[in-house]
Amino acid sequence: MKHKALIALSSATIVLAFAIFIILQCNSQEIALKQAGVNTSYIYQIEELDINANQEFRILAAMMNDKRPVLIHMEKNRLGFWFIRNIEYDSAIGFEKIGWINRSGTRRYAATDVPQIDHEFHLAYCGNNALKLIEFPQASIPQNVTVTIHQVGSFYTVHVISFDEDQLNNLDVFTTMQELGCIP
Repeated sequence: MKHKALIALSSATIVLAFAIFIILQCNSQEIALKQAGVNTSYIYQIEELDINANQEFRILAAMMNDKRPVLIHMEKNRLGFWFIRNIEYDSAIGFEKIGWINRSGTRRYAATDVPQIDHEFHLAYCGNNALKLIEFPQASIPQNVTVTIHQVGSFYTVHVISFDEDQLNNLDVFTTMQELGCIP
């Protein structure tokens, strides 16, 4: 009888441990953000990329508990738990910036050609000091550059993408937004 009770208790312990593992894994992003002092009531996901079965990352815009804007680079480890790789929130002016590179594909025109690997260059900005609706006139955006703007009240994100790093560096988002009267 003791043997059956021990087996039942061991089985229940294993099931409970597995359930706790699954619950922690499913909530690992929110747990990591709360531990870093991020207000999890408003999070905007700028980018999510599955590089392979074992590597996934996210770029998030959010607010710290003290209302400072923050950009967060999160990665998922092999066990499926999210952790913060990098967090940007130290700007004195409340205008944060983070950058990353994605491999976008390979071009080959003939079997004998050396393949050319293309990369996407990304920059993301966020802040909570918008004075009006943020819009970029076409003339202020360099050729072959994509700008995506997400805005809720005074909180905003600007995501800039290009296949040419030099083109991306020619766009000064902070100065452009100031000149347009979007931020102080």
